[in-house]
Amino acid sequence: MIKMRKILAMIIVCLIIASCSKYQKILNSADIAMRYDAAIDYYEAEEYGKALRLFEDLKASFRGTDKDELVSYYIAQCTYQTKDYVLGNYYFNKFSENFPNSKNAEEALFMAAYCNYLESPRYSLDQTTTHEAMKEFAVFIDKYPNSKRIARCNELLDNLRRKLEKKAYENANLYYKRGPHAIGGGAYKASIVSFENVLQDFPDTERKEEILFKILKARYELASNSITALQQERFKLVVADYNNLKKEFPTSELLKEAETIYQKSLKKLN
Repeated sequence: MIKMRKILAMIIVCLIIASCSKYQKILNSADIAMRYDAAIDYYEAEEYGKALRLFEDLKASFRGTDKDELVSYYIAQCTYQTKDYVLGNYYFNKFSENFPNSKNAEEALFMAAYCNYLESPRYSLDQTTTHEAMKEFAVFIDKYPNSKRIARCNELLDNLRRKLEKKAYENANLYYKRGPHAIGGGAYKASIVSFENVLQDFPDTERKEEILFKILKARYELASNSITALQQERFKLVVADYNNLKKEFPTSELLKEAETIYQKSLKKLN
């Protein structure tokens, strides 16, 4: 049994060496047509790394010919398939720019945005790529309003918006949590402004009830710890926040605690 395994291992090693040797010969060959056919074969066999290197070597030879468009398309696809989404975005964008009348132009523009979508990091990190992806999906929708890919674009845009919403909410919530430990109410002020920005930027957020309640609490704490000259105005805002929460969510489970804050604020005003 052990001997059989060794024999199989040796056969596999020999096949790998033979395969590498064959590939190296193709790379070094001066026969452009043969290298092109080999690149197609590697692509269809899903050996995208090998296909990509061949297509990149062939690009200059086919520039300005009828194969230029197809080679450019294969390069973009190979880059995407090898999960190099930064370069994939670049090559798909270049393809859509250089070959706007191609049958693959629509797909290329979508894939450029999709590469940035896949490159978009988790919500806590810098979201520059997320914004770029959203812009590119918007460009696609504007250019191809009747495309069958529109529904998919909207689905992906919703995912990106939720990520941005979560980042905005978590930033606001961080200020809110710092409130009791910060001096001068600055953290509460920042949390109120940040939460209000979340509501403005994401009016359909599922966190609206919670955000309105946290604005109310933050405003109450800010008012309670303010100098006397500012308390009257700030407690009035607390009352307004309570009325807003009650109007928006009349059956909210948070209203019981909100009612307590509301009554305390009325006493301060009186």
